[in-house]
Amino acid sequence: MAIFDQTFMIHHHLKEAFERNNCYPDIVLDSSCWDFLLSAVKTNKELLTILPLPMAELYHSKEFLCRKIESPVPWKVTLCRQRKTVYTHLEEYIFDKLLEAFRPTK
Repeated sequence: MAIFDQTFMIHHHLKEAFERNNCYPDIVLDSSCWDFLLSAVKTNKELLTILPLPMAELYHSKEFLCRKIESPVPWKVTLCRQRKTVYTHLEEYIFDKLLEAFRPTK
């Protein structure tokens, strides 16, 4: 298996999920580059990788077989920006719109 390296939270989520389910895959490669993970899978038929869905959709290819995971690993996202004393109206607008877009629907 090829997965993101320890600088990505998904690495830790996957390791915890594997442990919780008594699953111990042979992780032979980790990387911070999603395109490298896909390239590794492309060149080695013994490998598979787990990627966020948008990355797989972006790099759509007939050379890859992608399957959506039924119960995905939870992914909590935070929106960060540099702390400033004053933000422009445009900065505030964009920040608020992004927060609004990711607000859970009721």
